[in-house]
Amino acid sequence: MPDIFDEVTEDLKKENLAALVKKYGKSVGLGCFFILLAVSVYVGWQGWRQSAEGKAVTAYMNATNLLAGGAANRGITSLSDLVENAPHPVKEMAGLRAGAYLLQQSKKAEAFGLYQKIADSSNDEPFRSLAIVILAKNTIGNKDEENKYDVKNRLQLVAAGSLFAASAEEMLALMAIENGDAGTAKKNLLLISNNSTAPPGIKKRAEDLLVAYEK
Repeated sequence: MPDIFDEVTEDLKKENLAALVKKYGKSVGLGCFFILLAVSVYVGWQGWRQSAEGKAVTAYMNATNLLAGGAANRGITSLSDLVENAPHPVKEMAGLRAGAYLLQQSKKAEAFGLYQKIADSSNDEPFRSLAIVILAKNTIGNKDEENKYDVKNRLQLVAAGSLFAASAEEMLALMAIENGDAGTAKKNLLLISNNSTAPPGIKKRAEDLLVAYEK
């Protein structure tokens, strides 16, 4: 089990935010689109750019352009301001984007703080669940961080019908394996294996671990 466990956790940790969004991209993207469309209809198209929501979206786009253009400090400052002051879902989008950049710069504590804020203060899906999944993925294997950020309990809050349910179950299984709890690990792995909507990569890792348990 140690070899396959190490292989699975290493594979999991290679999946950054971009890979997760790509995996679930259509659903996340369509969710954002319809939220923004509904807001634009509500405030009226002519008033969109002057509305709080429209200004926040523009600020978000400007901040991401700053990151891409090499003005990282200004970009992170702008995104952090949006996390504190922007309406939903721009608040969550800004936190996820800033967190991803900070992780790339090995500023884990700052990134984890942003993911924690989204996980605790947002009711918007799929952003809340995505923040929990990313937080868990980057702390698994480090007991101190797992405990500090209450990772297990956060993962259990990801509802069965959530877009990221399979990812949450996978990480709960890996934590159970770490703790020597084979029963809980198998239970979570079977939930993934029997989930027809689970992404193929997650399902394959779960099935590989189940096979390892049978040896």
